[in-house]
Amino acid sequence: MLMLANNEQLIKRKCKGVLEILNTVDESKSYGEITVEKLPGREPTICFKNAGKILYLHSRYNPREEAERIIGRIENIGSYGHIVFFGFGLGYHVEYFAEKFPDKTFSIYEPRPEVFRKCLENRSISFIDRNSFDNFYFSVEASAKELERLLTGMNCNILAIPLPSYETAFPEDYKSFRSIFGQYFDNTKIIDNTKKNNEKLHTVNALNNFSYIMNTPNILNKNNNFLNNKPALIVSAGPSLEYEIENIRYIKEKGLAYIFSVGSAVNTLIEKGIYPHACWSIEPNAHSRMVYGKMNSLGIKSIPLIFGSTTASAIIESYSGNLYHFITAKDLVSQYYLGNSLSSDEIVGMASSVAVVTLLVLHKLGASPVILVGQNLAYKDQRYYSGGIDYGYGSKKIDSAYFNKLYKVPGADGEYVYTDDALNCFRKDMEAYIRDYGITGVINTTRGGAMIKGTSYIPLDEVLRDSLKDKVVDSEWEFKLHSSYSRELIRKRSDALNPEMKKFYVTVKELRALSDKVHDENKTSLSEKSAALFYKIINDILDNEFFHAFLYSMNVYECKLLVKN
Repeated sequence: MLMLANNEQLIKRKCKGVLEILNTVDESKSYGEITVEKLPGREPTICFKNAGKILYLHSRYNPREEAERIIGRIENIGSYGHIVFFGFGLGYHVEYFAEKFPDKTFSIYEPRPEVFRKCLENRSISFIDRNSFDNFYFSVEASAKELERLLTGMNCNILAIPLPSYETAFPEDYKSFRSIFGQYFDNTKIIDNTKKNNEKLHTVNALNNFSYIMNTPNILNKNNNFLNNKPALIVSAGPSLEYEIENIRYIKEKGLAYIFSVGSAVNTLIEKGIYPHACWSIEPNAHSRMVYGKMNSLGIKSIPLIFGSTTASAIIESYSGNLYHFITAKDLVSQYYLGNSLSSDEIVGMASSVAVVTLLVLHKLGASPVILVGQNLAYKDQRYYSGGIDYGYGSKKIDSAYFNKLYKVPGADGEYVYTDDALNCFRKDMEAYIRDYGITGVINTTRGGAMIKGTSYIPLDEVLRDSLKDKVVDSEWEFKLHSSYSRELIRKRSDALNPEMKKFYVTVKELRALSDKVHDENKTSLSEKSAALFYKIINDILDNEFFHAFLYSMNVYECKLLVKN
């Protein structure tokens, strides 16, 4: 079958060398059969037959609607400067993207030239005839260096969007692409799943922690200036931490910088006889108290815990040392009760990693420079954690079968390092916070770690030699922390909540009555009168202070879904 005339002219004009590649395709050597299915009244679709199985590369019934879902699931797509599509098929998702984002540049990576040839024979691709289109690339191995040069030469955020069916239809091609370009994949799903799983915990924890919040200093109180223009280390549990133990010990003994451990790093430090000035936690899940099990079992009380107000209450309740807090953006409970006595500067946005949140808090406190240690965000020596950690991945080497699934990203020291989706997500989150909050002067000392945009890579021994020369740590910094919440205001806010709660339950009864009425009438849609009543009820719920303070944050996704529908 001949390709459509307009497609052939377009390819000759815009895509040099593509026709030569297509003319060399021997479909008889393909390990499956590619066919285009055309049914009356439906858009054409393409299917892959292999070993008796048939897989459609697009929806058999409505590929355009499917294309809208593929692009629509990605949040903030407009913030990316260039898009790489893995898998073209018949191009429905690329067409939808090109129409929705006409000025956004994009490239197409089609691992199966025989699929692209079928497309040119059956469907117009005139939607790529625009200046924003870069080129077609074929065969992961053959085009990897060419496309890699293109991407590394772009001074912008890049996003890779795979056609979902290709992961199943062509797993080896997908694996090869992911191993080379995994750093560009969208990790929204990881963050969204985490948020969805934790959203109810945030509110429950905030309620359980409120007595601790009332009775401990807020680290971000405007009068707490002990860190202003002072250097601070954020010590993470990456495998490179072990290289810096003696440097950290020297810094602690001489008081050359404040040392803050995040997550599991406290276990490595304690095993080496180093007590940080404080450890930090934002984890909302109770099982994370195991991180502090070693400290509690040893009876160590001299290391304070700085916790986010939505941290798992089990961690706070079981902790032996002093406690200090900060209010997280997810904590609408404290924000309601504390009202105007809590300034916007005292509210901390949440991120996927405790190191990212700690960086933001230290920035708010005026620490300078902030020095990252053990922030690998990648696997070093085939390990995830530093020594002294005996849970999760532990300190042992990762199984080689899992290690083969990782992909490369640029390293801080110029070499490539291996990472996975979760660690890469943490890296992107840190880069976004550094960029969006204008955080400057961050030094990344992590040997063999991933490159973090917005930071400068300087080995810790050089930082120690050139910058950390004077004692800056105030041994009495804890005694100088302040907090000033008004208990009278809290009582007033609590009293005001009772009528709001009663109004909420009345409104819910109205909603249930309307729902029962519609179902009893067995109608598929609301009448104009019922629709108007429904909108009024929903608006009353959304405006209710009790709902906003306690229930909205526990049902964010459901509320968004309702509004969207």
